[in-house]
Amino acid sequence: MGMSAVDGLTELSEQQLTHLREQVATLGYGPALLAETESLAPGQPDAVALPLVRWELLERGDAASRLALLFSYGGEVDAAVLAMDLGTELVAALKAAGLLAERRGGSLWCPFRLVPLDGLLLLGDEPSAGPEAVMGPGPTTLELAAQLPRVCSGPALDIGTGAGTLALLLAARGAAPVIGTDVNPRATAMASFNARLNGLAAEFRTGDLDAPVAGARFTWVVSQPAYVLRPEGTAEVTFLHGGQRGDELAFRLLSRLPALLAESGTALVLLDTPVEHGLPLSARIRASVGEAAVDVAVLVAPALSAGAQALGYAALEAPELGDRYAAAVRRYRRQQVALGVSEWSHALVVLRTDAQTPAGGRYTVQLPVRSLSQGGPEALVTLLASLHIASLPDDALVEVAVQLHPRATLMEERAGLHAEPFRRVSFPGGAFASEQALTEAALALLEALEATPEVTSAVSQYAKLCDAEPSEVRRTVLDFVREGLGRGLLVPRG
Repeated sequence: MGMSAVDGLTELSEQQLTHLREQVATLGYGPALLAETESLAPGQPDAVALPLVRWELLERGDAASRLALLFSYGGEVDAAVLAMDLGTELVAALKAAGLLAERRGGSLWCPFRLVPLDGLLLLGDEPSAGPEAVMGPGPTTLELAAQLPRVCSGPALDIGTGAGTLALLLAARGAAPVIGTDVNPRATAMASFNARLNGLAAEFRTGDLDAPVAGARFTWVVSQPAYVLRPEGTAEVTFLHGGQRGDELAFRLLSRLPALLAESGTALVLLDTPVEHGLPLSARIRASVGEAAVDVAVLVAPALSAGAQALGYAALEAPELGDRYAAAVRRYRRQQVALGVSEWSHALVVLRTDAQTPAGGRYTVQLPVRSLSQGGPEALVTLLASLHIASLPDDALVEVAVQLHPRATLMEERAGLHAEPFRRVSFPGGAFASEQALTEAALALLEALEATPEVTSAVSQYAKLCDAEPSEVRRTVLDFVREGLGRGLLVPRG
């Protein structure tokens, strides 16, 4: 399709942008509609699902479906009908600015993608538009956005901002000042337009990673760096490729984050990286940040399989799914094989600091999760509070009150009628924790912790259950509490 010029977007007035935003909301073009249409062909590449989605939206025939067809799925809408939906003057202004274009027969189409998200309206490019295409909010962006608190404060930085999605979400939630950086000048221009479109204060600067903000520190730093491997012979796509291996850019970014965090700051980075068996991802990240005074928590979920990656990324390069697509699939698979990589991790990296964080941090923790979508900002806050408590020295930890995570569900199963019961704990949602087996000793420890207000009392309670002295079981209880807090099984009480 190619990329359309963005220069004309500056000609739209504040009044016209406000009218566009209000009309879109009034007509019902929102995230719920897009979620419904995306569910028509789950797991399918866009190029495969597109004909079905377009047909469904055309069949519905309402104004919201027409806007979704026009702005999200590259479809055409009759100019006269669109004028009735948005107003003749606004349609004329959008055409003059290049946000709408005319096709033969009087229909209009959008050379961009205009996507609603959490009260915002965000302009981006079609991902397959070219090497400098600007990525708007996609599924993985939403995973990271879901971890942002509903209310933020302090200065914020979005590195590799693309269309400005995360920066503008932070601004809308109270962070200030907000800066977004991107190496792609088209991205910073489009992000600046999106700030105007949504009436938000944010500044966007062009440059590599943190170079445009050298010396500044932030309460919030967020990033979804390009992390896809680039096979030989494949044109580099700015928002997609992070190096031959894929994670080179992401680890270069991680090494710079500690210097960007304020005394009490949080960095959230979403990335994919090849699994290195025998070397946990958390250890690689700690090595990347060195002896910086930051705590490191890594939530690790399974990533797409090698085959699914090859198919998906090839479809971005060649959405027509012909010979060029087949050649791209082969290139991606050859690169994976050449690297000796067969498995990837999809990870949320959290770095935190405060005035008491020692050199090297208080903890470096890796927690496996089913999906990064299973939690949210409250779940992340709870987990980080638990990790902080787990890092306390013994004499402080025994004074803390902890409990089983309120989202936990205890279950008992038997392999057969006369088999011994198998007990486990699962987390249906709202928690960053994975299903865990429970031994008889673990159940007894949980019972002791639930019955008493502080860990020190639980030591005494567990000693009675074991017919032992408190000093004999103190280490066992403390180790269980630390591990339980680190794995999401336990949380601070109250």
